[in-house]
Amino acid sequence: MSLHANNLSSAINWNFQTTDIGQLFKLPSAIGKSVPVFENDLLVQKITPNYHFDVDMVRSILAFLFAENHGDGLMFYGPHGCGKTSLIREVLGRLHWPTLMLSWNETSDTADLIGRVGISFGNTEFEYGPLALAAKNGYALVINEIDRGRAGNLVALNDILDGGKLLIKETGEVITPHKNFRLICTANSAGSGDLTGAYTGSVRKLDPAFLDRFAMLEVSYMDHQTETDLMLLQFPDFQAASAEFVSRMCAFAAETRAKCHDVAEALNSPLSTRALTRFFRYGLSFGLHRKIDHGTPCEETVMNALNLAYLSRLSPEEREVATNILKLNIGF
Repeated sequence: MSLHANNLSSAINWNFQTTDIGQLFKLPSAIGKSVPVFENDLLVQKITPNYHFDVDMVRSILAFLFAENHGDGLMFYGPHGCGKTSLIREVLGRLHWPTLMLSWNETSDTADLIGRVGISFGNTEFEYGPLALAAKNGYALVINEIDRGRAGNLVALNDILDGGKLLIKETGEVITPHKNFRLICTANSAGSGDLTGAYTGSVRKLDPAFLDRFAMLEVSYMDHQTETDLMLLQFPDFQAASAEFVSRMCAFAAETRAKCHDVAEALNSPLSTRALTRFFRYGLSFGLHRKIDHGTPCEETVMNALNLAYLSRLSPEEREVATNILKLNIGF
């Protein structure tokens, strides 16, 4: 990442307007309480207008963001595709909080966070990494899948999570974190590693001392009604065609998730909220919303969209289980 920290720092507009939380997040129970929304337009996350928020989750996130910064991070953990990253994006985007995001993996190292020496126009110079940029300029840094990497490569975060300063060894620069710097991570476990066998060893156990530097929030799959409402809001063409079909697809998704926790079943990969959204998006492309008759859709079109969104990545045994669940819920 070759962004220059000083140039970006001067471009951020930290002026803010106080905005009602209930109106900002469409939460009637929170009306009357306000939160700052920055006037900044740089590095702002794109939002989904019809996103559905949980009031308790929003309150917890805002409590972290607007508490005095003593270095603590915030970690969201939960199953893949349940909406951890999208939740963070939607909140930060509405606040116009400048945000950098990166994905962590087993090959990621300290230089991927702090930066490294590179060549620019024939000159050797230090290129700031996302951690250095965020700390210097007051961004929110979101590290996705932090439990996919090696624990030893995360030690660069320890000092700054203790409220300390960040040393750039290559240049000798010492960065005092900006008061608006926030560190947020997502993980598939609460640091315990893969206890389900669903991630084939790719989800690693995190050091307890590292975890102790984080506030923790669990994100689960939505309940059936909430997920149905979200899909109807995001795909109004299906609402006009058949809200009942959308409800049945959400019930199908919920049952695949339940089956994944049943050791007697051959299904290991559930239909996540992310994949369900993908199904409806591809369904629109296939014209599925125009092929629903009295709540019963065209089977061929459903299978075309679902194969593309979900079924094709399953083993033959898993695909058979998922298809049987689908038929029971949809009524083919």
